[in-house]
Amino acid sequence: MKFKLLILLIILSIQSFSQDTAVKFHAVNHASFVIESGDLTIWVDPVGSPVSYKDYPEPDLILITHGHQDHYNKNILDPFKETSTTIIAPKSVTDLLGFGVIM
Repeated sequence: MKFKLLILLIILSIQSFSQDTAVKFHAVNHASFVIESGDLTIWVDPVGSPVSYKDYPEPDLILITHGHQDHYNKNILDPFKETSTTIIAPKSVTDLLGFGVIM
């Protein structure tokens, strides 16, 4: 998964340079961070209180790196179950959530 995340970050960086758009990283909580680039927003390992994310745009993509509960909070993820936000996670997490795309 770390390799896939690195590739995604490289793609974002290339996109950012080609479109003259900055890539911004915001530390949120524990291993959680938000990536913003142009009109794309990615949440990585969202944990803690949902209020921690109120100042960030709704995510286009949520990445969960592994199944430890200090890397995702079901209460944060549930509101995105029926939205256009894509949640990518290991099978163990999608099984627990009941939704999401298996990485």
